[in-house]
Amino acid sequence: LGYQELLRDRFVLLACGKWRKQVQARMRLEDLLALPIITLTDASTAMRYMSAAYLQRGIEYRPKMQVDQIATVAALVREEVGVAVLPYLGVMPMPGLRAVQMSAIVDGPLRSVGIVTRRLGSPGPVALAAMQEVAAVSQELIGRHPEWVLPPARRRR
Repeated sequence: LGYQELLRDRFVLLACGKWRKQVQARMRLEDLLALPIITLTDASTAMRYMSAAYLQRGIEYRPKMQVDQIATVAALVREEVGVAVLPYLGVMPMPGLRAVQMSAIVDGPLRSVGIVTRRLGSPGPVALAAMQEVAAVSQELIGRHPEWVLPPARRRR
């Protein structure tokens, strides 16, 4: 298989109500340890990325609560049960985020988003058109949300 990275997605912290006073616009992973984190279950890639980021620092990532649905995470944040840590692209389409403060986790993981293809053969015309559309939308997202959605990493040679 081949992989073409299209963008990198920054993790963000969502806080509402009483928790907004305890977070800054830019947070570090160590700053999150004292907060009641709500996140997705271990089955999600988001949880795996965050666990790996903390393990690299010799810290076990232990959220206060883990749920299956991103909408449940958002509802718990709005009810001030805690704060959420999620990838920006997972949060971006959620309605009702006006009252929620979104903070960048500056030393958090960056989630790679891209296209996987077979190395042998070439995609059909419909698949090729879909891949071109996804690449175009990725470039648009990078341009519109540069603080949250980053361009692909440069390849090491």
